[in-house]
Amino acid sequence: PLVTMAAALLLLVQACGSRGGHDITEIRLTSPGQNALKVKMDILCTDTVDAVVEYWQKGREQQHSTTPLSKQQLRHSIVLTNLLPAQSYEYCVLTGHGKDLYKSKVYTFNTSGFSVWMKDLFAVICPDSSVLPADFRKGYVMVSRRDDPGVLFLLNAKGQIVWYHQVNGTGFKVARFTDKNTFLALLGGSSYETSYGDEIMELSLTGDTLLDLKKGQGEWKQTSHH
Repeated sequence: PLVTMAAALLLLVQACGSRGGHDITEIRLTSPGQNALKVKMDILCTDTVDAVVEYWQKGREQQHSTTPLSKQQLRHSIVLTNLLPAQSYEYCVLTGHGKDLYKSKVYTFNTSGFSVWMKDLFAVICPDSSVLPADFRKGYVMVSRRDDPGVLFLLNAKGQIVWYHQVNGTGFKVARFTDKNTFLALLGGSSYETSYGDEIMELSLTGDTLLDLKKGQGEWKQTSHH
């Protein structure tokens, strides 16, 4: 696993039973897929309201991130992304209706660190970074692991992991970033060659599985190749 179960449970224990503003009765934090770079927040409210979360690295409130607005729910499931591993964060939940949103008090949580095998997995050797194209310095590179466990990574120009998604029992043989801002991938186990597979998966940037089609389902009977 990418983080230990104890670390994943720590997030839950820290937030379980915490109180937000007048609309909030409970906030629970978990680490979906034991991923060190994102946290899922389940918010239970007293009534059907809108909710949004502001969060920031501890001591850097002016550089806060804001989640998309979750509209008209009694129970909100919101994913915090673009986190750093092994860091302390603070957050508050804003609830209400439309533009009339009211902040809860500030809470804290800690992200887990990368697993041992993932630390220092990538390195960039570029003595003169000025030669890098501007788009490359500001953008990301997608890298996939074909072996089990399969992992899809996004790296910045420094070689740092800024996003990843892991699957067990198979590997990412081929993947691309679509014009819908999703990841579309062909997966296959060790019995399949480099670009052959028996599973098609589409993922959102928050790690939600939008499509998971396996060979034998519906009319798909043949091994795929890209």
